[in-house]
Amino acid sequence: MESFNAPGFKKIVPVVILCVAVFSLTWAQPVPRFKFAIRGFYNDTFQNPSAIFIDRNAEELYLADNGRAEVMIFTLDGTPVYRFGRRKGLMAPKDVAVRNGRIYVIEEGREELMVYSYRGELEKSFKPTTEGDFMPGSMDMDERGYLYITDIKNGGCVVLDENDTPVGRIAKGLRPVSSVAVGKRVVYFFTPFGRDRVIHVYTREGKYLRSFEAIEGRGGTLGLPTAGKVDQEDRLWLVDSLRGVRVYTPEGRKIMEFGGTPPPRELLEFPIDIDFSGDNMIYILERGKKRISVFR
Repeated sequence: MESFNAPGFKKIVPVVILCVAVFSLTWAQPVPRFKFAIRGFYNDTFQNPSAIFIDRNAEELYLADNGRAEVMIFTLDGTPVYRFGRRKGLMAPKDVAVRNGRIYVIEEGREELMVYSYRGELEKSFKPTTEGDFMPGSMDMDERGYLYITDIKNGGCVVLDENDTPVGRIAKGLRPVSSVAVGKRVVYFFTPFGRDRVIHVYTREGKYLRSFEAIEGRGGTLGLPTAGKVDQEDRLWLVDSLRGVRVYTPEGRKIMEFGGTPPPRELLEFPIDIDFSGDNMIYILERGKKRISVFR
């Protein structure tokens, strides 16, 4: 039998192995494809959209529009359902979350968290913590319905249980934090203006684990990482307003990126937020195009 070291095999075998490796990687992580966009509530286009949130139980999409001073509700295919704004007391909403039919809103420059009914009636407003000064910045929610609300003044986040009771604080002193993303076991914080690493990982109990990635020119390749979301497979989808979207394993290994290159791929213009539906549709809020782009 002829050996693989024989002439004719030295160049062929490495090439075949390389092709198989590239094919496997591409097949395992297909780049999401653009499907459609949501640009407004009927004829009223978005003005300064600031955040999105998907209620998977009700299969509804919520948008906070800072420019219109409104929260808008859509079906997942983009059909308008309801909206409310200044007449209900909203002034400058910058983040929104929903649980048990109640709408939680963070407003620009306001210390209280606002809670509205499904039809936009103000039910209550309260400070998420009694530990001194507090200024909410952004929020995310875990599968239990616990809210993780970032603290602009003190850093990190405060955790509220399903009864709006403070039950803990994570990463106090870490600032300035742009947003927070909660996984099954860990919590991610993003500090785009930090000098060193900009993605910080803590356990839900508050133990620091690691930091990774950095801004281009400071030892990394990121541009402006502003937000993130953890999917059902516990992968982190990082929204970089200047580089598109990057996806990381729970160990911090990058496995995909898209939206940061020109056509034929869909180019995202200053994306700032992301969320997922129960059937794995990907909703990305683009401030540059003032729209919600939907991928799959």
